[in-house]
Amino acid sequence: MDLAEATRLLKHIASSIASHVTEFEWYLFGSCLGPKAFPNDLDLLILYRTDEDARYLRSYFRSTVIPFPVDLLLLTSEEEVEFNFIETQSARRIYPAQDPSAPIR
Repeated sequence: MDLAEATRLLKHIASSIASHVTEFEWYLFGSCLGPKAFPNDLDLLILYRTDEDARYLRSYFRSTVIPFPVDLLLLTSEEEVEFNFIETQSARRIYPAQDPSAPIR
């Protein structure tokens, strides 16, 4: 599975979770955005709104089989602003799409 296929799968998972979580954004960061064809794992940041959303997301990722390792980081929007994580890590948003017509890398 290459990065584009993995990204498509993550977007599909995100859209299926959307009915259970009020508001969230998914970002890839780290080595998965580097030059390697497919990294050892995918670093995934999910910005969430409520503690209930975070519990659901953790539970979902513990109980769902994903065909590649995912290092999951959950932050509230406020925490992200405090740490400026997205900018400092050059994270790329994958859900919801910023531009639905943009091709997957």
